[in-house]
Amino acid sequence: MVLSDTEIWEAIKRGQLKFTPNIEPEQVTPSSIDLRLGYQFTTFPERPAGFHTTVDLGTDIDIEAGIRRYGETL
Repeated sequence: MVLSDTEIWEAIKRGQLKFTPNIEPEQVTPSSIDLRLGYQFTTFPERPAGFHTTVDLGTDIDIEAGIRRYGETL
């Protein structure tokens, strides 16, 4: 799905799109958002063979909680 800049801002206001830190107006262009890399990176340990983690994007998920549980932020 491609959103216009107006639709992007509407989705942000409704909470459908979230950015941390918040994006600046100049980062939103007519059909895209210019993202910037931060100073922190999260790594995830190698899992044993046969171990799988499933994330159902159709449910409300707490990304930050998942990162704290499964990853290590450097």
